[in-house]
Amino acid sequence: MARSFRWQDGERLIVFGRGALDDAVDALGGPGYTLLTTPRAKDAAPGIVAGADAFHIVAPGHVDQLAVGLLDAVPGDRIGALGGGRVFAVAQAIGG
Repeated sequence: MARSFRWQDGERLIVFGRGALDDAVDALGGPGYTLLTTPRAKDAAPGIVAGADAFHIVAPGHVDQLAVGLLDAVPGDRIGALGGGRVFAVAQAIGG
């Protein structure tokens, strides 16, 4: 059984567990963030997409190349990542 957790390291916040999607927009500081995601995760969480000013689909590929390709399109103030490890790695690479 997976347990819920909330982990914060400086400005990075990871929230995992049942109900986390319901509170995600608030956890991201309210609407107005940029979201990095996958098509499947986007479809599973329309409320998170609706709260974003912009969203970008992270395609398969190498994290460094994906991050460079998105760097100019993603402002560094509030970035949300929804999906798997590649999405989170790209968000970390862009956000520092």
